[in-house]
Amino acid sequence: MAMMIDRLVLWTIETGLITSLMAIALATWFLVVKQNLWFMWPNVVGNSLLASSVAKRARQMTNTMNLPM
Repeated sequence: MAMMIDRLVLWTIETGLITSLMAIALATWFLVVKQNLWFMWPNVVGNSLLASSVAKRARQMTNTMNLPM
C-alpha cells in the first residue's frame, strides 16, 4: 500500500505540480504587472509533457528489471 501511495505522489508531482505552479505564477504576474506573458505557457506545457513521457519510460524500465525470474 505504501508503494502505491509513493507512486501516486511521484506521478502527481511529475505530471501536474510544475504545470499548476506555473499557471499560478503566470496568473499572478498578469494581475500584478499587467503585462502579457502567456507566450510562455505552451513551452511549460510542452516541457511538462516531455518530462512525464521520459519519466514513464524510466519507470517502465525499472519495473521490468525488478521482476524475479
